[in-house]
Amino acid sequence: MRLPESLNADQEQRGEASFTMESIDYVRVTPAERQLLQSLGDRMKLRVNLVPRTDTLEVTPAKEGWLQEIGERDRAAWNWSIRNRGSQDGRLLLEARLINKNGDEIPLIQTEPLIASSNLVRQVRSYLLPIPLLLGVVLGSLLMGIVGLFMRARHAAPGKAGSMREPDYSGRKQL
Repeated sequence: MRLPESLNADQEQRGEASFTMESIDYVRVTPAERQLLQSLGDRMKLRVNLVPRTDTLEVTPAKEGWLQEIGERDRAAWNWSIRNRGSQDGRLLLEARLINKNGDEIPLIQTEPLIASSNLVRQVRSYLLPIPLLLGVVLGSLLMGIVGLFMRARHAAPGKAGSMREPDYSGRKQL
């Protein structure tokens, strides 16, 4: 799945979802797995939908075939054109479902990726992000240097003035 992370206002980008069917080793398949594979049929039918969850996003499929049949060692792709019509963030709903021989849908994937609306304020903020970080490092270093000077001065001062003095009397103590 490849969808754009952000779109400017009135910008259009392509999105794609792909599915690759690998070869199945029928020798190692358990009876329950074999029954499941038989219920899906020889060629798997897969439906992938991409639906906007907000009014600001517009999704146009490249072709109308949301349902595709995929054989072993085959690949299928779904392409969309995604357009942002506003300046708000929006979510898309991506659903993938397998369809068995009876026409029943089996949910495979359901996700809601966020498409950020890239506007002027966000672009300026992203360009200025390293400046506060650099300023924080400089101010932090300066503050640590000042604290280090005070700590060094505090440890040096008690050695000179606070040395223990000898008592004034000498000799034996009388009661």
